[in-house]
Amino acid sequence: PDLDAFINTWGTPGVFIAASASLPVDQTGLLDSQDVSGDCDYVDRLPYDDGLYTGEFDVWENCGAEGSTFLVVSAQPADGAFLILVQILVVDERDFDAADEIIATFQVSGVAV
Repeated sequence: PDLDAFINTWGTPGVFIAASASLPVDQTGLLDSQDVSGDCDYVDRLPYDDGLYTGEFDVWENCGAEGSTFLVVSAQPADGAFLILVQILVVDERDFDAADEIIATFQVSGVAV
């Protein structure tokens, strides 16, 4: 609902999705670059497979004073043509339903650069 607050605080839910065919890292390196340990507690890295893309995702909890949850997915198609980064900030329970829908339905179209 507020892009600036989503980018600069832990109190506004939102999602960021990007894809690139030219990142100089692999899936694990992409996730490792998303370290928010200064603001959140790391929970776990889990396998990711939605039938279209596979990879891993990190779960971070207790982010900021708000205690939000931050989900970070790093995935790619079977041919490895590009990497996808999905960041989801969950502030309250209803945001988990939105996160489930985002993860189940996102698709990259066109050429990722």
